[in-house]
Order: sequence, then structure tokens, then C-alpha cells
Amino acid sequence: MFNIATILVSIGAAGNFSFSQIRQVYISGSLPAILELLLYACNFAYVLNVYALLHIKTLDKKKVALLTFTVLVVFIFKSNKTSFLLYFITLLYVFHKNKILNFYRLILFTLVFVGLIIIVTVNRLDFDFSTSEAIWNFIYIYLISPLTAFDTLINGDVTLDSGSPGSGFFAFLYKVINTFGGSLQISQLGKYIDVPLPTNVFTIMRGPYLDAGIAGIILMSVIQGIFYGLCYAEQKINKKFYPLFYALMVSTLFMQSFGDYLLYSFSTTLQYLIFSVLIARGFTLHFRRYIRPRVCYNKIG
Repeated sequence: MFNIATILVSIGAAGNFSFSQIRQVYISGSLPAILELLLYACNFAYVLNVYALLHIKTLDKKKVALLTFTVLVVFIFKSNKTSFLLYFITLLYVFHKNKILNFYRLILFTLVFVGLIIIVTVNRLDFDFSTSEAIWNFIYIYLISPLTAFDTLINGDVTLDSGSPGSGFFAFLYKVINTFGGSLQISQLGKYIDVPLPTNVFTIMRGPYLDAGIAGIILMSVIQGIFYGLCYAEQKINKKFYPLFYALMVSTLFMQSFGDYLLYSFSTTLQYLIFSVLIARGFTLHFRRYIRPRVCYNKIG
């Protein structure tokens, strides 16, 4: 796998190209309007892909495979490791829902996604795999370091800007207000600290803790617990909408060790909700033909 990654990076370097260049444009926040629309289209394709996989037994498997491949290519170009992790968890739920998940498929599935994440990591040049402890350090950073980082936050060893009151909970709403001329400060998402390896994520508890301390964490737990509990209960009914929406949301539940992917990224959550409704319930466009009425004039006399 490392050889494949090295080859891909070498090819990119030969042409002075790296997927990380695309990522820098992606996270710059200054995308052209056409690219913003393409991102919405990518999210729609992602939701459509999850729906297709949920119902793969009744659909053309070649078309579903092509759509899945397209989604993976988009993730590679975005060079976003989190996208792969979210997709991985979503697909685990989908395979479990379809009763096709077993131990051997789980191992193979895991190896494929770990390989993709490593390829993206190597291409982004943000981790050194040359040392003998590299793999263990890589695992530590993504599985353990966020909680350690949050521990440094609550113990006062690191400080983050809390922004305007409530911005940890309602970051998306505050961004919308700022778009229309507001001047609210958004709480700092994170900064790199050594714990002892470098990390910049502080778990889902970062936002509510900056807003209201322990009380904020408790309130966040109640709100999100109710949300995920209702989604889980409804998806067991096995209707079209709820299994799809839950498949998209269950990954954010598992990613709480990294951050808040439900409320902080509420724009994406809202898109998933709308696209899930449209795809699961179906939508058609009705065109009504309007005929201009004829006006008859009768001659008088």
C-alpha cells in the first residue's frame, strides 16, 4: 500500500501537482459560485449513493458501483480524510442493514479504507511515515489524542477563543447571520497542540464547554441523545426515508470523538435531510401548459 501511495505522489510531483493543492482551495472559503454548486451536487450524489447501496438488491449493480467509484474519486480529490471515515461508518451500517456484513468482509473493507486514508495522508504531506513508530503514532493521533487534547483544555493548559456567547452550539446560525452583515465571533475550532503528538481536534465537547462549561456538555448530550435516539427508533420501522437519513447521521455519532459533525456542520446536515426527503420519497416536476385565452370581439350593429 505504501508503494502505491509513493507512486501516486511521485506522479503528482512530476507534474507539479498534488491533491493537497485542491484541498487548499477547498478549505480557503473563497470558492467560485460554480464550485459551490458542484459541492452541493457532490453531496446530492453522496446521498443518492447511500440510498442506492441500501436498495442495491433491486437496482442495477453496475450503475451503483459506478456511482460509488465516483464518490470515492471525489473524496480523493478533496483530500479529506474525515470524508473517508464518515463514508466507512455509513457503509458499515448499510451492509449491516442489508445483512451482508461478515468478519472477512469487515476486514477487507477496513483494509481498503485504511489504504485510501493513507494515500490521501501521504499525498497531503502532513504526516511522516518514515519512522518505525509511524503507524502506531498515526493510530494514536486519530483514536486517542482528541480526548487527551480536551483534557488539556479543561485543565487550563491550552486556551481557545470562545467567541460570541452560544457560538459553540450555533456556529452555523452565527455564520448565516454574519453573511447578512452580522459581526458575531465564532468559537475557535481548534489549534495544534502536542499531546505529545500534534493534534487540532478536541472532541464534540469543545463547543458546548466553551459556551457553558460542564452544563453545556450536559445540555448538548441531552439534545443530541434525543435526536439520535429518535432517528434510531424510526429507522427500525424500515421506511425509505429514516434508514437513509440514519445511515448518513450514524457516522456523525461515531465521529464525536473528533468533533461536532451534527450542529457545527449543520449546513451539511440540512442538505442531507433535504436530499434524503427528495430521494426517498421521490419527486417529479409537473409542467402545466398555459394556453392564452382567445378573446372574441363581437361586432355591434
